[in-house]
Amino acid sequence: MSTTLTPALALQLGWSLIPTGLDKKPAFSLLPKNDKHKRTWKPFQTRQATPEEFSKWKRAEPAGWAIATGAFSGRITFDFDGETGRARMEEWGIQPHPRTGSGGFHWDVVYPNFYVPTLNGKAKTSLGERFPGLDVKGDGGYVIAFGRNENGPYVWLRDPEPDSPDMVPPEVWEYLRNSRTEEAAAVAEEP
Repeated sequence: MSTTLTPALALQLGWSLIPTGLDKKPAFSLLPKNDKHKRTWKPFQTRQATPEEFSKWKRAEPAGWAIATGAFSGRITFDFDGETGRARMEEWGIQPHPRTGSGGFHWDVVYPNFYVPTLNGKAKTSLGERFPGLDVKGDGGYVIAFGRNENGPYVWLRDPEPDSPDMVPPEVWEYLRNSRTEEAAAVAEEP
């Protein structure tokens, strides 16, 4: 990578960033209060931090910085964890963007212009069964991109430009579209 990627440069690239702690959770004490007087990162799913917010966060020296994934940032992230994740990444023939603090890998793809749910293989058992070692950070999600977590630093391995959605296996897109349909059907059935 010819230019060192930093949080400030990420903002110039149009990414929506939020500060995070070592536990990978948003640094809520730094985030602004919403109408209900709770601190939340949700507004940053549809807007960037103001220069004042970013400066305040930067002065506080958070452990890490996360990208709000989805439509606003124009990217989704496939998160490959453990040996099964590494094998899947190699099977797909992709080059990851950063290596995570725990030794996993993130692969960023241009937002495909349809809703992509944020899913992890532990909570969404069908994802874990069908695609072991894979988590998806789409709409409503975030992914650590800079700094560190309890396990170690995040290291960018290549240019941050996301890859084409065409590189994602069609069966993955089909699964993600069906997951959205299942979510909508479940909500419609609630009393």
